[in-house]
Order: sequence, then C-alpha cells, then structure tokens
Amino acid sequence: MRNEKVNVMRPDFSSCQDISGYGHRTAGRDYVEHQVSSDIRVILLTGSKEQLDTLSVENERFFFRRFRFRANSAARKKLIEFQTVNHFTDNQIFWLQHSGLIHIKDDDVIIKSSFPLRCTGWFFVSLLTLFLLAFMWVFLLSPHLSPTAGITLLGSVFFYVACMYLIDKTCMQPSRWIRNTLIFSTATC
Repeated sequence: MRNEKVNVMRPDFSSCQDISGYGHRTAGRDYVEHQVSSDIRVILLTGSKEQLDTLSVENERFFFRRFRFRANSAARKKLIEFQTVNHFTDNQIFWLQHSGLIHIKDDDVIIKSSFPLRCTGWFFVSLLTLFLLAFMWVFLLSPHLSPTAGITLLGSVFFYVACMYLIDKTCMQPSRWIRNTLIFSTATC
C-alpha cells in the first residue's frame, strides 16, 4: 500500500513541452519554460535586441549571421552603438555596408557621405529610362508590328523594372537612410 501512494505522488513527465525561445522563465507552480535550441536562427528570431547586441559583440559568427559581413570586436561594438543610436534595422545595416556607405577599417567604422552614391543612382536611373524610351519609340513608330517585337518590348520593361529595383536597393534607399540621420560628410564612429 505504501508503494502505491508513492507512485501516485510522482509527477508524470510524459507530457513535457519544449518551448523555443531565448532564456527561461517559470510560468507557474509546475511549469517551467527553458530554451532547448542553441540554433542561431532561433535566437535571432526570438531574442531581445539587447541580447542580440551582446551576442553580436561577443561572437563573430553570430555577428556574421546577423549582418552578413565580418568585423573585429572593436568595430562590432561601434557598429552596434551606431545602429542603436540611429535606430537602424539589421537589414539596413547590411545594405549600408553592401552599398559602401559603411566602411570598416581596422578598429574604426567609417560612415561615408551619401551624395556620390545618390548621384550614381540617379545617373543609372536616367540612363536606363532613356534606353527604355528609345525602345518604346522604335516599337511605336515601327510600320511592322509583330508579336516578337511586342515580346521584346515587354521583356525590356521587365528588365527595366528589375534594374530600377536593384538601383533603389543599392543606391537610393541607403543614401536616404544616411541623409535622414543628418550625416552629410564622412564620419568616424
């Protein structure tokens, strides 16, 4: 009889749950959440900004996974401070570095002026627009309109839209972000 009472008093572990998230917490009397996964993707999705910043400064691989480029520990710390002060997202930091507006040299993070990049973007926009208008002009003034010519014009319009997307992503948006932070000349963090 005494052994039967002990068996009844034991908790049943057959209904345990694993909660993915960063850290652990006690939600009730017999319920404890804890992190099981150490996968970087899960931590990036569920971690708090402060926690992600701390891990990014400490761990180069985590920083690379978060921002998609490499930097040394001093530059990582300065870049995280720059991101926090100017309220940039991780994706914006990636595009700023990818477009050349953020340059990491030794332990310094150099933020460059966005004016030359913006001028380059507008040059490519105007050049591609002139080419598209020339294609449309030739197509509309052609005495022999054929389906092949229409498909060629449609393909050139799709090419134009794809190029405009890339120019906006690499030249126009990063220069707008830097201009909105009121950085008009080269600055060092």
